[in-house]
Amino acid sequence: MALGSWIAPATELGIAFHDSIKVFGVNFGPSIPQTMKYSWAGIMHAVRIQARKAYTTSLCFAQRIRYVQFCLLAKIWYMAQFSPLITNHAQQITTICTWFI
Repeated sequence: MALGSWIAPATELGIAFHDSIKVFGVNFGPSIPQTMKYSWAGIMHAVRIQARKAYTTSLCFAQRIRYVQFCLLAKIWYMAQFSPLITNHAQQITTICTWFI
């Protein structure tokens, strides 16, 4: 993947060109704002799906809080090491966690 901004795809050695690449769950794009957008959108979708699947289990209030802290927020904490959190996604996290609890 070419780093920084570029105009035309590099076609050296017949290697295919892609606008983004996924490394350890982080979608790197041609710019930092696009990297943040791609990565956080995927994480938000994954957390929302995980919360929906786990919602049907019979857990008490304390167990639900622990599940949110240890399972749902784990992906978010991982992504926050690479990319700052966008305000819109912070609101989505709050909504998902309160809905689950």
